[in-house]
Amino acid sequence: MAINVDLSGKVAVITGGSGALGSAVTRRVHEAGALCHVTFVAKAERDRLLAEPWANSDRLCFHCVDVTDAKAVAGLFADVDSRHGRLDVLLTIAGCWGMAPIEEAPVEQWDDLADLNAKGVWLACREAVPRMKKRGWGRIVTVSARAVLQQPAKMAAYVAAKAAVLAMTQTLANELQGTGITCNAILPSAIDTPANRRAMPKADPSRWISPIAVADVILLLLSDEAAIISGAAVPLVAGV
Repeated sequence: MAINVDLSGKVAVITGGSGALGSAVTRRVHEAGALCHVTFVAKAERDRLLAEPWANSDRLCFHCVDVTDAKAVAGLFADVDSRHGRLDVLLTIAGCWGMAPIEEAPVEQWDDLADLNAKGVWLACREAVPRMKKRGWGRIVTVSARAVLQQPAKMAAYVAAKAAVLAMTQTLANELQGTGITCNAILPSAIDTPANRRAMPKADPSRWISPIAVADVILLLLSDEAAIISGAAVPLVAGV
């Protein structure tokens, strides 16, 4: 897919932007000209991204941030403010996956899935929205899941968390009408990542979505042409 979106001079925060999907998103947004502030937790992921030839840039900044920690998230956005005095794009890529029959699932699974997938999005949006309102322009894209539409067995906690992301995104889109800020969610099916290959060794990854294909759709939602799209739930379907 040939995507031509100009984000020159715009400032983006990308949570989880050094992971398997996040690094593809960071690359596309960086190639479009944005100044990218990327959160990470695993130093190995950050180092792997920094080893990419395109990542040798003064438009790429990394922050070790727990996106479920309100103080840490507030500090991240304050730092972006102090450096640039603006925020244009928020992409909440940080998330996690898990499955188990409900009678076997530990309570910690619920906590982890709800915190990273839903609370992390809420905290980031809470910081981003007032900053975008000051400029009268902004793009927010969240990552829900196609499983929300399908409700597969053994994924109660995951589906609930990702459904919360979708509901939050669409509610926020209504809240932001008339502000120049759009808020949309993508709902991908299985993405071809190392973690998914380990978790589903018997599956056929050739029928999964590549991270860069997901990143291209996100990039489209950041364009000026997408200004009339807000509150969308965009399904990304593997194997078609």
